[in-house]
Amino acid sequence: MTLSDQEWEQRILCSDGNCIGVIGSDGRCKECGKPYDGQLPLPPDDGGAIREDDNDSMTSPQIIDPVLTEALTTVCDFIRQVTGTAPTSAELADALKRYFVLNEIKEHILMVRDGGAEDSKMH
Repeated sequence: MTLSDQEWEQRILCSDGNCIGVIGSDGRCKECGKPYDGQLPLPPDDGGAIREDDNDSMTSPQIIDPVLTEALTTVCDFIRQVTGTAPTSAELADALKRYFVLNEIKEHILMVRDGGAEDSKMH
């Protein structure tokens, strides 16, 4: 498989200086398996990614919030555990955009905002 110029430029290299790998969609190096050290940068042309505004807790429009990275890693790990294979970025993105999932996320956020959940982490 050959990478396009854009894909080549948007690669995120492993944060371990001794490794030659790139970071996968699960936030881990495809070569050594280590998680990326620090906050994952977004590619320069992020295609309409979430931007910082007054109601957003993201610290920078060019950085993925570590809480979101952890949540996506948890989802990938769960899918890998129950199916034997990690989801692709496309599969995960498709699942997250489905109405049922969006509605569940909305309901959970409203419940937490109303003080209905003491612990908002997954059980």
